Amino acid sequence: MINYQNNLYSALKSAIDEEFGAGAVYTTAEYLKTPESFPAVLIIEDSQGTAFGTRDTGQDQFADLTYVIEVYSNRKASSSGTKQREARAIATIIDSIMKSCNFSGSFQVIPNFEDATIFRMVGRFSGRVDSAGTYYRRM
Repeated sequence: MINYQNNLYSALKSAIDEEFGAGAVYTTAEYLKTPESFPAVLIIEDSQGTAFGTRDTGQDQFADLTYVIEVYSNRKASSSGTKQREARAIATIIDSIMKSCNFSGSFQVIPNFEDATIFRMVGRFSGRVDSAGTYYRRM
């Protein structure tokens, strides 16, 4: 199994911390029904499998990956913006990092019927990584 999840998580968390300040955005790699604090980012490796036809001498050479990334904000409207503006700013940073790592994907707004005070965006990104940790856009 090829595993570079921690590398990608660290790159995303570092970029978010650099933009918003260390610890200002709660970030985790676990599914949560409700984040512990807001704003929040959940970075989940949703699927990882050996790329078809790339197994060599018993070793995986490439893995196809899918990440689901959820962004949450409950910011009250103020001079510094709204929950939607805050979530979109975070999603823009994530989108930039994922595309720089050759992932393709996008975010969409998901209505939060359970608690309309929380704005939620969900992104799905797909890519391929080789056993040396190089990410590829084309699969």
